Amino acid sequence: MKKEPGPVAREYSKSLLVAQGPLLWSDWKRIPNLISLGRVVIIIPTVMLFPGQDEEQFGMLLALLCIGYLSDLFDGVAARKLNQRTKLGLILDPVADKLWTIAMVLLLWQNRSLPLWVALVIISRDIALIAFNGLLLWRRHAVMPSDIAGKSYMVLLGLMIIMMALSIPYTIYLAYFLVFFGGVTAGRYYLNFKDQL
Repeated sequence: MKKEPGPVAREYSKSLLVAQGPLLWSDWKRIPNLISLGRVVIIIPTVMLFPGQDEEQFGMLLALLCIGYLSDLFDGVAARKLNQRTKLGLILDPVADKLWTIAMVLLLWQNRSLPLWVALVIISRDIALIAFNGLLLWRRHAVMPSDIAGKSYMVLLGLMIIMMALSIPYTIYLAYFLVFFGGVTAGRYYLNFKDQL
């Protein structure tokens, strides 16, 4: 007998992201997927520009950081507005997000004194969420979107990365808070993931 999902799980069951049709690699040409791929591509110049040796390089670095995080918003909006939610997109979007985050966190560890243990906690959370969604995609052809807590975490993480890249004092305390908050959001995600299988 299937267990009844809890209150939070019901919220997720109503908002699973489902794409119709088979997995088509040709779907990379669709606008939302191009945006996701672009987010992966700009990791390369971002890594090359870090830590931003002069004013011009620093300005370009800041622009790339902002583009990287804004693109995460735009690909989701484009998928909804253009009715282009594809199975390839369900894979590309979260993978692009996590690759971007992992790269930025490692850059902060190398160039901005982000403690290694903080970087590893943030990276471990992202890898775990990729694994959860990968299994859900395989079994149910759907992924779980972030709830309000998860979205808040991503906004704060983006803010932390940009602030630390700018060497703004005391940003490390935001990083410490994200370790705690990230654990809370990952725990919520896992509980809902179990109910969706």
